[in-house]
Amino acid sequence: MDCLDEGLPLVVEGTLWYEWLHAIDHSLNLNQQDSFMYIQFTAIPKFHEYGTHTLAMECYKWLSDHCKKKGMHKQAGKYTEKVMEIYQKLVKGDISL
Repeated sequence: MDCLDEGLPLVVEGTLWYEWLHAIDHSLNLNQQDSFMYIQFTAIPKFHEYGTHTLAMECYKWLSDHCKKKGMHKQAGKYTEKVMEIYQKLVKGDISL
């Protein structure tokens, strides 16, 4: 939390570090709908846009773990499938997502 408190004001908006710190911040509050939506509809597309597909995979993993804890196994499986889909493409050298 200290890293977030100190780091967020220092990063430039629109940079990868800005998006990553915001994603981490929201991942700590996944019980809140706006944080869940931020990860799914803002952070993940941004990471794909920046070409950092492994960060997008990490976000899908957060969503999957959160859904498993909530007993939402079907949705958790959907996010786990997205992780595997990205991973398989990256292993093949395909970075176009």
